[in-house]
Amino acid sequence: MSLATISLWIACLAFTLFFMWRFTVETKGKTLEEIERGWRK
Repeated sequence: MSLATISLWIACLAFTLFFMWRFTVETKGKTLEEIERGWRK
């Protein structure tokens, strides 16, 4: 693999991790019903 391929893979991974950290909701300790109510707001 070339350096460009590895760099692209790392950039995609970093973007994915940032997106998950920033934009996904915390569901630990919540019931399914509480999560569904949160999405309906």
